[in-house]
Amino acid sequence: MRFYLILLLFVLMACKSDKPGDLIFNEDKLIDLMIDIQLAKAAVYKYPVEERDSINDVYYDQIFSIHKITKYELEHDISRIEKFPKYYKVLLEKVSIELKVLSRNKDLEEKDDN
Repeated sequence: MRFYLILLLFVLMACKSDKPGDLIFNEDKLIDLMIDIQLAKAAVYKYPVEERDSINDVYYDQIFSIHKITKYELEHDISRIEKFPKYYKVLLEKVSIELKVLSRNKDLEEKDDN
């Protein structure tokens, strides 16, 4: 009997998902949010250090408004995702790819303008 309990435990552990099941947003929405957050973080560094916190708050408020979400919803999903490092890494890789595409498109637009 004990053997079957241990076996059941291993089976249940093996079935554990690599991705959180109780997220508010789907993967595409999460990637869009994470892209905007990365862009906002990069933009904040253009400002003097003493202004960055205030500017950061403005950018986050804009992200919440654009995506029609709340701070709580974002924090909920981010805190859940961080508990699944493999999934978090996959999301970050997808965000990185999208940011590279955006950067290339921006470079192409600037060449066209010249």
